[in-house]
Amino acid sequence: MTVILVVLCLVVVGLELYLGFGGRWRTADAPDEAARLDERVDSLVAQINERMVPEVNRRLAGHREAIARLEAELAEVRAHLAGRLAQAAAESLGADPVDVVTGTVAGGAEVERAYRRFAGNLGLRVELAVPEDGRTRFFLSGRSPRALERDFFELVRALRNGPEAGPDAGPDAGCADARALLAALRTAESGGARLGPLVLVRTPGSLACGVLTLAELRRHGGDEPGPERLRGLPDGRYCEVRERSR
Repeated sequence: MTVILVVLCLVVVGLELYLGFGGRWRTADAPDEAARLDERVDSLVAQINERMVPEVNRRLAGHREAIARLEAELAEVRAHLAGRLAQAAAESLGADPVDVVTGTVAGGAEVERAYRRFAGNLGLRVELAVPEDGRTRFFLSGRSPRALERDFFELVRALRNGPEAGPDAGPDAGCADARALLAALRTAESGGARLGPLVLVRTPGSLACGVLTLAELRRHGGDEPGPERLRGLPDGRYCEVRERSR
């Protein structure tokens, strides 16, 4: 594209030079030739504007969007840093430390929105979201891993019983939000999510849901176990949500 622009500019400059010095070789048809060349120059300028200006505008719009994203991420990092410093100051005065858990999500924007709703309704606040290769890593505060583990036991039981089990199936424990997250994962070609000890993995024809022990959570770190590992968990920590036949 740059080469084309340079060539066109050289053509325009050459034509202008020709017109500027053309008086030395004027002939009887010089006015007609000059008019024709003027039209040609105007045509070339119009082509440059038609082909180059939209591309330049597109690139400028892309740069503006990138700057806006960077500003939003910077504001998020500043807010996170301010919150951590405020908490550190409170802890120095004797306040209890804030519980923080990690999580990850992959599968697209709709899956991430469902993940955020699920986490928020469990009493978790997103402190920082870090985009990585094909996924987003989360740092969330407000609940301890052990407290979440208890809630997720109830969630696994409710998911295993299914929506038709009725109100006696057990506490909701965010089951509606979990089902919304599972539904979003179903629509994705691939993906998965982890929230503290809870792991959701999309498999062909089903979705595996498992609750890791805290020891396993420490051992796996930021890496999510696959469905084979989840199937090895005890019944109280694992269920498989089958996709309904269409």
